[in-house]
Amino acid sequence: MADEEGGRMTDEPLALAAALEKIDAYAHRRMLPGATEATAHMCIISPFAGVSGGLANLFSTHPSTADRIARLEKLDRELHPYRRSSSRP
Repeated sequence: MADEEGGRMTDEPLALAAALEKIDAYAHRRMLPGATEATAHMCIISPFAGVSGGLANLFSTHPSTADRIARLEKLDRELHPYRRSSSRP
């Protein structure tokens, strides 16, 4: 919901998708210091993205980044139906 509203507000959902990819890549290399299940909902990407399996995935507060990006790409097609390609900035 927040991704969609941000995409509509900026009129550039693909820019948000690109930012999500960058943040997700970082999150898979490092865990946010001090992150807990109680604070995870305040992060843009799950702070446990780099932790494989276990309780980190069980308590995930975020949809997968791939799903979020797919929704932003769909929104871009809706907002800009005559755009030639969906290449991100």
